[in-house]
Amino acid sequence: LEQHALILGTTGTGKTRLLELLILQAIARGEPVAIIDPKGDERLFALVREEARKAGRPFRAFQLPFPDRSIRYNPVGEYLQVREVADRVAATLPGEGEAQAFRNYGWDIVDTVARALETAGEEITFEKLRRYAFDEPPALVRMMRERGQKGAAYSAMDALARRPREHYMKMASSLLPVLSRLAGCSALAPGWSWEKGSEGREVAYFFLGSLIGGETANAVAKMALLDFQSFVGRRYAERRAAPYSLFVDELADVLAPEFV
Repeated sequence: LEQHALILGTTGTGKTRLLELLILQAIARGEPVAIIDPKGDERLFALVREEARKAGRPFRAFQLPFPDRSIRYNPVGEYLQVREVADRVAATLPGEGEAQAFRNYGWDIVDTVARALETAGEEITFEKLRRYAFDEPPALVRMMRERGQKGAAYSAMDALARRPREHYMKMASSLLPVLSRLAGCSALAPGWSWEKGSEGREVAYFFLGSLIGGETANAVAKMALLDFQSFVGRRYAERRAAPYSLFVDELADVLAPEFV
């Protein structure tokens, strides 16, 4: 397990049960563990929770379909470079053929708003990205002006707010529904982070319920992987390498080219 491992097999061949054994062994070794489970295997969830309890390990459950009993997690809240926010959101947009132009336009919108929020000292969330990209772009411009922040990020945000509305909404037609769905998920808020999971040697379970809301579940899984990638990159740059076992079920459904 010191290398990456990929388990392949048709339905019923035992992939999840093998994954289960590897997860339980990682918990027993005392490593921080994270499981990304797009569909939500209730048996595996209960087994991992019980094993963490017996091992005296903190168990964190991110349950997208059940926000009332879920920890909070913001997949765009931490980054090394702010452009990563746009990379993560754009990974959830269609990008083949003619859709590439709309994806690039969406990337530019998210990057502009994210840079403006960072410059203004505001934490980046999906709710803020949606509000300032679509509902109230001038409000963010006013906020930056009132705070005396009139650099490159201000100019870019001001230009975005002045774009012709009809053309803007047409080009951003693939981005708006994605941000709307994500902004409407109360579990997607500041809280847990990969850094916290590592430092506390926690067992984190991402129960995403893709059979209930497939597009949102897959989007969160893709962004969580890219967020994890950024966390690993920061650790590597700081020479703070340490084991972190990440297990992903149904990987083909959530693997973005950016992660590869």
